[in-house]
Formats: sequence, C-alpha cells, structure tokens
Amino acid sequence: MSGTNIVKWVLLGLAGVLLVALFIFNANNKPENMHMQNYPWNQAMVVGSVEAPNKMVEYSDYFCEFCASFNEQASSAKFNEEYIDSGKLSLETRIITVLSEMSPNTEQGAESAYCAADQNKFTEYSNHLIPRIKQDFFDKNIGTKSSGKPIEKLPLTYFEQSAKAVGMDNNKFVDCMTEQPHKEEIATSTQRAVNMGVRGLPTVVVNDYVASGSANGWQGFEMMLKAGGVETD
Repeated sequence: MSGTNIVKWVLLGLAGVLLVALFIFNANNKPENMHMQNYPWNQAMVVGSVEAPNKMVEYSDYFCEFCASFNEQASSAKFNEEYIDSGKLSLETRIITVLSEMSPNTEQGAESAYCAADQNKFTEYSNHLIPRIKQDFFDKNIGTKSSGKPIEKLPLTYFEQSAKAVGMDNNKFVDCMTEQPHKEEIATSTQRAVNMGVRGLPTVVVNDYVASGSANGWQGFEMMLKAGGVETD
C-alpha cells in the first residue's frame, strides 16, 4: 500500500472517530427537559409510580373545556390498566391559573385541587368534579371557547359537593378553601410553567415530547404517548 493510501485511510479513520465522539457529545449534552426537573412538583397529584420509566405531565385547569377532554382519557380504565397499573408510566397533573383573567373560577378551582391533595384525594376529587363541570356547563356551551360566555363565580358549596362525594373531611376542606394556604404555591407554580413556555391548556409533556391542546379521543391520546416514546399496544 502506498504512503498516500495509508495517509488517506488514517484520515478516514480519524474522521470516523471524530463523528462518533461528536454523536456521544451531543447525546450527553442534550438540553435538559425543564418540565421534568424536580419531578414531581406535588407527589399527591401523581398517579402511578414516580419510578416508572415514562413520565407524563399535564398542565391543567378544572375550568378548561379541553382539559376535560384530556381527563376523560386519563381517568379511563383502559389508560389506567395499560399504562399506570402496568408500571409503564406515571402522570402528574399540575393545576395552574394561566386562565384566571378569562375564568372567574380558575383560582378557587386550583385552591380546591390543592386542598384535596392535602387529604390525598386529589385524583378522586378531580375525577368527580371535572365531569360535573362538563355536564353542568361545557355541554351547555357555557364557559367554552366558542361561546365566549364564562361560568359565573361558583359558590363554595359547588366544590364541597365533590369533596363530600369522595369521602373528604368537609370541615378541613372548607377551612382550607377559606384560608387559602396554597395561594402562593399556586402562583409560583403558574409562573414557573409560564417561564417554561406554557400558555395554552392543556399542555401535555410525555418524556421529552411537548404538546399543547386536547387529545382527539383515545386514538389522539395514544398518539401523544407514542410521540413521547412510550410503547403502546
């Protein structure tokens, strides 16, 4: 082999080594997913094991019609059996108040979520309250984006009904709603979400995949899971 060919092969070999090194460097220096930093933000708002290999986050508001569509899939037996109970995935709901200027009930809805979490009843409470709001208002085109007509400020008793239904200590719930001990935490979480680019709701994060808007039924919901690298059936 001539000296020229030897030099050429050496250079090609070095180029290959550099390409591999560059690939490893890029893989190791991928921008950190800010949404998954300090996961979970609130352990009491998680379903599934936080040690699950896949993590899902939903930024939500009880008075967001599209969030109600997401909840319909996330609370389904199919999702829980195939993804939560199987240990494939955990889901954290982060209740924030980016819609407070448009919705008179956003802030007290958020407070009620945290009050439910205090009693380890967040999931049960949410799965009872959200379908009620949908039936009482969204299905009647009240509080929807298309109507432009907000849901009027609801009395505390509206939230109490769901708290009682899922077995919460109602006196503790009412005290929590009245004293608003989570007001600052909710504001901080909301600002933190905004700083990470959350504007519309729901914003859904599946591992490194971020989507804004509701899933279109179960098929759309599962497509989000696939986009985030979750193995689906």
